[in-house]
Amino acid sequence: MNSDVELETWRRLWRSRSDPLSVADLKRRVDRQTRWMMVWMIAPVLVSIVLGGSVLLYARQSHSLAGFVLAFGVWALIASAWASCMTVAAGTWRPSSEATAAFLDLAVRRCESALRGGLWGMGIYVTLLVFVLVWQLAFSPMSWLRVVTSWPVILLGWLGVPVVVGGTLWYRSVKQAELACLQRVRRQFAETPEQPEV
Repeated sequence: MNSDVELETWRRLWRSRSDPLSVADLKRRVDRQTRWMMVWMIAPVLVSIVLGGSVLLYARQSHSLAGFVLAFGVWALIASAWASCMTVAAGTWRPSSEATAAFLDLAVRRCESALRGGLWGMGIYVTLLVFVLVWQLAFSPMSWLRVVTSWPVILLGWLGVPVVVGGTLWYRSVKQAELACLQRVRRQFAETPEQPEV
């Protein structure tokens, strides 16, 4: 869903929050986000299998220090990615109760989690790229100029880093606007004496 449309949906939802259907919309929205979170958990699993498996296979076939160093470094970054993923996603899977305020709190926590996760993801991408560059320079017979102008470095580094950084910054701006809206709604919601259950 387009982020601007999402923000407008939130605004409309809270302008008419006394309407029971709007409260049900919040629950449906959180449920839909939960389903998408489960689908997106496939990505780290696939990266672990494909990338991690590839470097292990390379290390096994090469029987060299270079292969071992590559496998160790990549798996250290994969473990770091999993740890950060689990840390960032903690407390974002379900509301603490069926109350509307709990669903609103969950939406706020998910927004804050997305902001932290975007920075972690960008950091891990850049760290992996730097590690692979240093590894190639240390263990490859190619000159540094050939390494930095090779097609994988051009694709993943020269083109990939600006796309990842730009995409992360754009995503953060969208999530910051959504978070600001949710926090305003939470303040308004807290001022309302009776809060309907979802």
